[in-house]
Amino acid sequence: MTSTPPERTRLSARCADATLRSVSSARQQQRLVGAVALLALLLVIALLLASSAGATNASWRAATSGDVKPRQHLLGIRLPRALLAGLVGGTLAGRGLSVQAPVHNPPA
Repeated sequence: MTSTPPERTRLSARCADATLRSVSSARQQQRLVGAVALLALLLVIALLLASSAGATNASWRAATSGDVKPRQHLLGIRLPRALLAGLVGGTLAGRGLSVQAPVHNPPA
């Protein structure tokens, strides 16, 4: 298993520090952290809802109670599909931002 080079780790840590330092006041930093936490919570809720919707009747309650078929269906098919959709969406959003940032085109 390969590890992350130290210079890359330092660079990502500096970028994260620079992002929080660019926010001028402690109140704005708290709002930024709160907004990120809220968005992370909404992402988890969206993933759970996306993985629970489908043609077959498989619920999270049945999967956590010990029933094997719903557990296999949810964890083997629906949840990976929802995670991949979230990853692809985040990647596309990040790529769109990185393409528009150098030309100073504001996000739509």
